[in-house]
Amino acid sequence: MMTSRKLSTLLATVVGAALLAGCGADADAAGSSTPAPDRSPTAPATTPSEAPVDPDALVRPVEVRRADLPEGYGADQFQRGDEVEGQVSLDLCAATFPSEQLRTARHQVRYALEGLDPSGSDDLSDSAWVSTETVAYRPGGAEQAMQELRDAVASCPSGYVPSVIANVPDLRTTITPMRPAAGWQADHLAVVNTIEFRTGESLRLALVYQRRGDVLAMVYVPAGVRGRGEGLARRTATLLSERLATALP
Repeated sequence: MMTSRKLSTLLATVVGAALLAGCGADADAAGSSTPAPDRSPTAPATTPSEAPVDPDALVRPVEVRRADLPEGYGADQFQRGDEVEGQVSLDLCAATFPSEQLRTARHQVRYALEGLDPSGSDDLSDSAWVSTETVAYRPGGAEQAMQELRDAVASCPSGYVPSVIANVPDLRTTITPMRPAAGWQADHLAVVNTIEFRTGESLRLALVYQRRGDVLAMVYVPAGVRGRGEGLARRTATLLSERLATALP
């Protein structure tokens, strides 16, 4: 049987510096009720009159910061948080996300409770950490990504399925809606994602996705039964919404 430590090590591929279920993971193998149409990666070309925009300059300010969080959280800077190539941003319900090919920049940070053992089971506890990921897309890509997420939720498999992330065992995903907060972007999706393994071990994540223009801002927080993680995710998403509005007036 898989121990909590071994499970946490596997989840670290998908959670955090590869956060599980829609958070930047290594790509080694990596809502709406209408069926997902064919969405091959396409985007309209820009016109010569459009001023060039640095996508990195768009995503870097849209992040959670240490000063935003309660006492006890320290920086947990993981590698490759600013890379697109070889990284996964969207991974939910074993769905495919063609919009991944339309990303132009990515910025992910994570803050964890001080004293946590990142390879132990306490790393999966309620509000153990908070991570934000902001992604810029080619024109139309962020809107496509949001529709792909809604389609994934609407058609989420009810049984165990192989993970799209290498070295992670079969998993079962249960999606439940999460109450939104005032001040979020009009185009948003908020859910609690419960991930179960055949071993009987599980993880609950509060996930919030918000789109403004061609930028998608995401929040990931472990959500235990007491609900602290969901509250932290809501507050963090509100901050990100404000920073999205500033970055994209």
